[in-house]
Amino acid sequence: MTVDDRRRLDLHRKLETTLGRQEADTLMAHLPPVTWNEVATKDDLAGTRVALRGDIELMAAELRSEMHQMGADLRSEMHQMGRELRVDLHDMGAELRREMHQMGAELRTDTQLLRTDMQVGFADLRTEMIESTNRQLRWMVTFAAAWSTVLIAAVRLIP
Repeated sequence: MTVDDRRRLDLHRKLETTLGRQEADTLMAHLPPVTWNEVATKDDLAGTRVALRGDIELMAAELRSEMHQMGADLRSEMHQMGRELRVDLHDMGAELRREMHQMGAELRTDTQLLRTDMQVGFADLRTEMIESTNRQLRWMVTFAAAWSTVLIAAVRLIP
């Protein structure tokens, strides 16, 4: 027979008339709110504890396995990234070496052109200096000759 709220209320009223209100409340407070077959026993709690412990151990094992797999995946990804980084660095190094070689060749060409320009410029400067020196020398010789002529004429005029 199932005990529902209606039967509990009837029992409380009967106890109230028989024992009094306070005693009926005390007695009803000690009765379980459900039938006795619904009350958990120590064996029920022990079984639940064992099942719960098993569930926790299973979840812990799954978590360890997932973490182990995640670690392996992470290591694999890092190794792959390392390989890719090495390839990228190798390619960048090769490109840098090509660019440096090209810049060196351009620098050598520019230096040779500058050297040639400087040689031509210095040759032109030497030519101008020689021509200027020759002009000055001719002027000085002419001046000295003219001055000597003037002096000789002046000396001849002196009695």
